Amino acid sequence: MATTWTNANGGDWAVASNWNSFNVPGSNQSGGYVDAIINNGAVVTIGTTVGSTENISGLSTVTVSGSTLNIYGTLTGIN
Repeated sequence: MATTWTNANGGDWAVASNWNSFNVPGSNQSGGYVDAIINNGAVVTIGTTVGSTENISGLSTVTVSGSTLNIYGTLTGIN
């Protein structure tokens, strides 16, 4: 299962409306962690909330500041 980033202007990983499923990737997903896809060149920031995902892929920048991004699979194409 995967969820795709939809906010081309960038924003906070923890805001559900930034994802097409309206769910933030993390352990609260039914069936475990989901894949996060960020393909629109957006700058995604992980601030005070821990981000978690099975796999993360795309052509974007993910900034981790003051928190953690847990990746339990692979990281592909992220700056």
